[in-house]
Amino acid sequence: MKLELEPDDSASMMRQIRSIPDIHKQIVEAAVEALQAMKWHWDIESKSVVYEPDHKARLDAARFLASYGDGLPTQTTLNVNIGDKPNGGPEPAIEAKMAQSPALANRLRKALAVLTP
Repeated sequence: MKLELEPDDSASMMRQIRSIPDIHKQIVEAAVEALQAMKWHWDIESKSVVYEPDHKARLDAARFLASYGDGLPTQTTLNVNIGDKPNGGPEPAIEAKMAQSPALANRLRKALAVLTP
């Protein structure tokens, strides 16, 4: 099946891909097949083609299957502005902000653990 997509129309592309019957099964089957990937090169001495495992392709397939089966870790970004008051008032104590936000306290603990020798 050929997909004809408009430029920069990722939503349309995803709709078209999802409309393919059994697309998820086909994706997994292709990745499983890639676990046996081989590459070849010409051997000058024997004057023949030599096949060998394509380790990069196999590792990529294994990584894909692991992430497909287990899911990728959630990636989050925590933006914290402490003392950034629009009216120019006094900055709140960081201890008070940490008491209000367990996520901030955990993030700061982890950051300090990395920086502390």
